[in-house]
Parts: sequence; structure tokens; C-alpha cells
Amino acid sequence: MLHHFFARASDLIRSPIPDRTGQSTHVDDYLGPQDSVERLVVADAVARIGRRLRNADGAMDLEQWKRLLGVE
Repeated sequence: MLHHFFARASDLIRSPIPDRTGQSTHVDDYLGPQDSVERLVVADAVARIGRRLRNADGAMDLEQWKRLLGVE
């Protein structure tokens, strides 16, 4: 599920998330419009984390997982 979350999140971040509570138009207005520089930067960072998780999983490397999760 963690892999799926990061793979999907990097795509979804590129578009504003509607605010279902009606308090504002989007819950993430601070990131600007669709495909804004801010959204692309965040989407790239999330995608990078996803790639690191896939690499650690593919290598079956427990030490990589520990580093990614901050476990000593």
C-alpha cells in the first residue's frame, strides 16, 4: 500500500484538491493552480520517495528500509 500511495500521490498533487467542507475552494490553495511550479516540486519530491521505497524493496535491503523510515 505504501508503494501505491506514493505512486498515486505524485500524480494527484499536480491538481488542486477540492474542499468538501465548503470552507474554501481547495484545501491546497497554497500550492497554486494545476501544474504550478510549487505543485511540480512537491510531486517530484513525493515521486522520489516512492522510487526509494521501490528500490529498497526490489533490492530486499533491510538497511535501506531502515534509513528511509528513520529507524536506527
